[in-house]
Amino acid sequence: MSDNVKPLKWHKFLIYFWLWAGAILIVLGAVAYITGAVYGELKDKLYQVFPVIQGIDIVYGIVLIGIATYVTYIRFQLAGFKQGAPKKLLAMFVLSIVVKWVYTLIISAVMGIPFTQIQSGASLIGELIGTGVNIWLHKIYYDKRAELFVN
Repeated sequence: MSDNVKPLKWHKFLIYFWLWAGAILIVLGAVAYITGAVYGELKDKLYQVFPVIQGIDIVYGIVLIGIATYVTYIRFQLAGFKQGAPKKLLAMFVLSIVVKWVYTLIISAVMGIPFTQIQSGASLIGELIGTGVNIWLHKIYYDKRAELFVN
């Protein structure tokens, strides 16, 4: 392999497996929120005490389906080496964590319990660090291959 040709193993893994699997898992999560299955046997009791949560969960599930659609769109953008596709991938990482945190904040407010009782501080910091590292690594990877994304 010459010096100016970069390997695309990670890129191929992303477009042929990871983004598809991610979209499927997001849709499965969306269905769990829309149906209330995420709460298991506690669903009816929770919705009885906090009826507004059912509506919030349905909206959150719909938003998750939108994110899954965006992930699929990004997959095709990356596969087609479309200009700006790597930036869309990075935006997806940010969007996913922001949407989750907004949902958690809303549920926290509705239930009247602190955000950190739903999402621990350590978990929050871990997600933030994990997302930051993920963005950083993908940015480095795709910056080295920027000349490919010109379509």
